Amino acid sequence: MAFVDYLTRVFGKRPVWLYRIEIPGGATYHLTSRGRNFVSGAGKPEAGYTTGQTFAKTVLLNRGISRTTNSDRGEMEIVLPTIHPLAQDVLGHTGNADIKVTVWKTYAGDPDEEYSVKFYGRIVKHQMGFLNVVLFCEESFTAMRRSSVAQVMQRLCRHAHYFTNDDGGGCTLNIADFQQTMLITSVTGRTLTVPLAALQPDSTFTAGILDWGGEERFIQSHVGEELILESVLPGLEAAVGIGPEDALVAPGCNLQPETCLNTFDNIINFGGFWWMEETPFDGRSIA
Repeated sequence: MAFVDYLTRVFGKRPVWLYRIEIPGGATYHLTSRGRNFVSGAGKPEAGYTTGQTFAKTVLLNRGISRTTNSDRGEMEIVLPTIHPLAQDVLGHTGNADIKVTVWKTYAGDPDEEYSVKFYGRIVKHQMGFLNVVLFCEESFTAMRRSSVAQVMQRLCRHAHYFTNDDGGGCTLNIADFQQTMLITSVTGRTLTVPLAALQPDSTFTAGILDWGGEERFIQSHVGEELILESVLPGLEAAVGIGPEDALVAPGCNLQPETCLNTFDNIINFGGFWWMEETPFDGRSIA
């Protein structure tokens, strides 16, 4: 399209900004800062909006869209009245999923029904005031430039023993299935004497967990009938000789695939690369 044709098409026409904000597991809001409702036309399918969708008029202020390759500046701010249902939904959102934001620009009365996507991203934070709420949005590509925790290429398991992640992954073992009741015969600081521990091979309880009255301590080492805790457990002296049902001990894991398979039958959830034999990152020359 020639520039003169573009001027002819938009001259005297009012720009219209259309907003779609999607609350995960909740409502989807279609808004416009125009003085009256706007119904989307046929347009072009690549615009990504719904044909015939009503965008409700809203007292809404867009503080500008920064189009930049700098991830720290690819942002936009939307100002809404605090009493608006969208503002209340954003303030009440507690999930981990992103609140998605899409912004289109068109012109009222445009015969070509062209809608240009000006912003696609998510709400990253908000600032609440007495009258207004400011929603800070970032473009989606900025997520690719953020540092994150990476999975280490190692043979050892990366999971915390007996822990299940929020997404259902991780070690997934239930510690109650592996706890054993044991009699404590003496306590000296961090060192415990547990005769039944001697019936297990040394290191069975290393990296395991001792539970006494709901208080837990990591077991630093296990040799014979001696267990050494990571730190002193106050009041544990009261457990000496009063009955095995009062002390629960769970075996530890050395993060090796053989232990995960043979001791815990949990190799399907093993978090390491146990099959890895070589790596190009260890400094050796690989022909």
